[in-house]
Amino acid sequence: METKLQCADCKRTFFPKAVAGKKPKAPDHTKVYLGFGAAVVLIVGSLMLMGRGGDKPVQRPVVVTDTKAAQLEIDRKARQDQAMRWARAVAAAEVMTLRNYSDMAELAKSLAVDASLVGDSRDQAIVAALSKNEATRLFSEMDCTSSDVPEDAVKAGAGSVTFYFSAKSGDTVYDAKAGAQVTSQWRMDGSQMRLGAVALTLKPVLRGRRDGDGAKTFAPSTEIAKPKAAETTRGGKVVKVAESDPVAIAHLADTPEPLRQKIDKLVQDVIASADPDSPGQLWGRATAEIKKIGKPAMPRLMNALHDLYPDVQGNNQKISQVTRSLLDITGMAFAYDVRGSGDAVKDKPARESVIRQWFAWWWRYANDDYQDAIDKEEDLDAPQKPKSDTPTKSK
Repeated sequence: METKLQCADCKRTFFPKAVAGKKPKAPDHTKVYLGFGAAVVLIVGSLMLMGRGGDKPVQRPVVVTDTKAAQLEIDRKARQDQAMRWARAVAAAEVMTLRNYSDMAELAKSLAVDASLVGDSRDQAIVAALSKNEATRLFSEMDCTSSDVPEDAVKAGAGSVTFYFSAKSGDTVYDAKAGAQVTSQWRMDGSQMRLGAVALTLKPVLRGRRDGDGAKTFAPSTEIAKPKAAETTRGGKVVKVAESDPVAIAHLADTPEPLRQKIDKLVQDVIASADPDSPGQLWGRATAEIKKIGKPAMPRLMNALHDLYPDVQGNNQKISQVTRSLLDITGMAFAYDVRGSGDAVKDKPARESVIRQWFAWWWRYANDDYQDAIDKEEDLDAPQKPKSDTPTKSK
């Protein structure tokens, strides 16, 4: 029986006789190489197909441009640029540019320029009025830094533009930390912007005396009767107040019809916000818009109080919302108690008194700057005192 042997190097077992005179064969890796090659070809082919998307060309992402939105922004910037040209013309008293960018008839009406004047005489009167008007004097006395035209006004081709102001460097009259805002109504005349009625919507803070800031008199409202002295209970104490009976209040004569419609809608939103099912931000949005409009909106808030006055108990929540807006806009508060004491006999006259106090206040400031009402004395008949750095007793 033959003996098997094992190779010390490769550990193979063999019979010595069977391999006598033969050389050992090298390992055959052909199958392994073929397997690796096939795998590489498969991977490369897959990558090529993925890159080409099969037989179709590679599709690049398509960027869609909203041409309407882009054009609207272009138009909006053009309106704001025209508004700033008008602002610079007001500051420099450039009559030619004013003519190009103004609705001179509406501007003259807004500035109370004599309606009988025409031509150059009217234009010169407008320039003179611009330098004295509480709103437009700011164009020369402060820096008009920018303007803003809402998108909806651009779409409509008419609306409002708001100008923003800051104190000039080194100025000692206007507070450098406080700005100011002026709103003007405008319309398109072809491709030309025409600005007209102006209003001071955010009054600057004064730190010094301006030219012409002497003692002033005022022209009271012709719609409201002169206030009478009365007594009411406030905080458990009997206090003396001024009251006028509520009357219907119309829009300011120079308020354009589109703005009138907008104001009336906003006032209705303020009233509607008293409904528990109304949108949560209705009162805030409406009041903010009214605040931007400024004085042209005030008569209609007062008129709302007139309409709600006959039933102060049933309209309690609505009256509260209107007086809240008046407080936010003017800084004046006449202590309207929406919660009440639960005693209708006491609550009804107290609530009616608050509304009458608002009408007494509007009698005084309907033809003046209502923002001057803050930090003024209780005597509504007193002429408006010159401004000073010494704070006065607040209401």
